Amino acid sequence: MRTLTSTLEAAQQSSGVKALVRLALSLGETSYTYYAKPTGGRIFEVTHTLKPFNHKATVMLKNADNVLSGIDLKGYDAVIGWGTITSNGEEYSDDPLLMVRTQGLYSAQGKSICDLNLIGVPNLLVEDRASASYIPVSSDTKTVKDLIREIAGDTGVTMLACYNHCRTYTVVFDSEDALLDTYIPADSFRIYINGSRLAAIRRLLDYTKCMIKWDSSGNWHILVPKTRRGL
Repeated sequence: MRTLTSTLEAAQQSSGVKALVRLALSLGETSYTYYAKPTGGRIFEVTHTLKPFNHKATVMLKNADNVLSGIDLKGYDAVIGWGTITSNGEEYSDDPLLMVRTQGLYSAQGKSICDLNLIGVPNLLVEDRASASYIPVSSDTKTVKDLIREIAGDTGVTMLACYNHCRTYTVVFDSEDALLDTYIPADSFRIYINGSRLAAIRRLLDYTKCMIKWDSSGNWHILVPKTRRGL
């Protein structure tokens, strides 16, 4: 999910916008931040795809000084921010969280390049596979909301056993429909061994009118999509 401050929005609508790009990488206590600015920076090129359930990016970093040759960035969390210079200085709006999947070093257009391939949370959830089947009984009392939180490993709940080997995420309920916290799928909802975590979430949301988005911290945002009257 993308947010814009009023000053950033105003600056983007003005003439003579100076585009800025930021790549923030972190793993535990270690972090690196790289930029592309009119005055220069380490970022050479960014290609980013943001579809509802497919977040991917390729970031090419300049490596003429070979600094990046000695840094293994695979597995780092990554956030791409897009911005400009506003009345408050440099401001950025961050895209949803990504993770560095692969890293390569080569030359392109006469430049030494460190190439990073990144994937987002929905792509990671496709790779998260159930270690066992989850088949609730017909008298099960968990609502759609309960199950979403347990699949995510949200704070305050016990993570569903078949996914408790996976990364945990915080779930934020921005808005809810009447079914999310009342409808009980019971034995009509099942997860079979090797079933993807994303597929399970999508099936649960199909019981409701809600959708899911992700933010720059990797949090899951559940919300009722807004529609314009007449559409």
